[in-house]
Amino acid sequence: MDKYQGLSVCACHPEKKGNQDQSKGCGIIHRNDEYEVLAVSAGGKQTQYFRSHLGARFAVEAASDALRAFASSVTRDMLFADERNQSRLLRQLEGSIITAWKALVRAHLKTYPFQPEEIKAIRNNKYKENYKKGIDLEYAYRANVTAAIVAKDYCLMLQNGDGECWIMKNRSRSAKIRKDTIPKNDKCEKEYSTAMCDKTALREFRYCCLDTTPAAIFLAAGSRQLYSDKAKEDSVNLDQIAHELMLKGADRNTRLKEKLASLCRKEKLDYLCMACLWTEDIWSKRLKTQIRAVWEKYCLPFKKIAYFIGSAVFLLLIFLIVYMGFTLECV
Repeated sequence: MDKYQGLSVCACHPEKKGNQDQSKGCGIIHRNDEYEVLAVSAGGKQTQYFRSHLGARFAVEAASDALRAFASSVTRDMLFADERNQSRLLRQLEGSIITAWKALVRAHLKTYPFQPEEIKAIRNNKYKENYKKGIDLEYAYRANVTAAIVAKDYCLMLQNGDGECWIMKNRSRSAKIRKDTIPKNDKCEKEYSTAMCDKTALREFRYCCLDTTPAAIFLAAGSRQLYSDKAKEDSVNLDQIAHELMLKGADRNTRLKEKLASLCRKEKLDYLCMACLWTEDIWSKRLKTQIRAVWEKYCLPFKKIAYFIGSAVFLLLIFLIVYMGFTLECV
């Protein structure tokens, strides 16, 4: 498979840097020779979701484990056999993510039950009363998830919630980021978003399967204000970031983190999280391809002509040498 480089960056609002451990954004990348898995998650902001920073960590852990198991057992032929089989495989994957997330939440709750001071800080009376009665406790860990597999011969992206996913399909300097990869969930509008804790969580997953591998892929959580549009000065210019990563590699980590922190400040966001992969030899591959194409189109025909002319000249020289030697003998 193509060789990828990757990085995961989380940035907090400059005024909240002292609370990094409580950041409600989390990203992770797992890599090996067979596939790449990346995932990001963001937690809820309201007081009733007071453990969502943990929910986000559990979400990326559950998603990455499930996607690695999926990539190890499901081949491209199985995934693209037919739509019905693909839907069945994806529903099983999504179900395993939710099951694993809930298991992590319940295990944490068993070890660390809600404390009186946590309940007291909740402003929403409905949730406060539910938590006191032991109802819907997993809502305190509310988090969304966006994840992807980049295998040797396919790419799979899925999400639950309002995370974002972009890909760059073409390996060229003029390639652009595509935002319309995963179908939109109409329930993720304005301030509302679906999440892993919802009772209908399995129905809220959306996914996209590609039978090719991308040149670059970006996942983000924490905001719907990330764009690839160069006209938006306050946004992360993903086209520019993608090309800089491909040219200069992970040295762009610091710059990307600074850009995300700047966006947090401008948009008054608590945090932003991004995970990305890009092909490390994208430009060298393209250059070799271009050189080969030029050689085959323009140089190869001339090589054949030059070979023919050279052979003719060589034979003519031999003939002249033989002829001159014969002439001298006769004299």
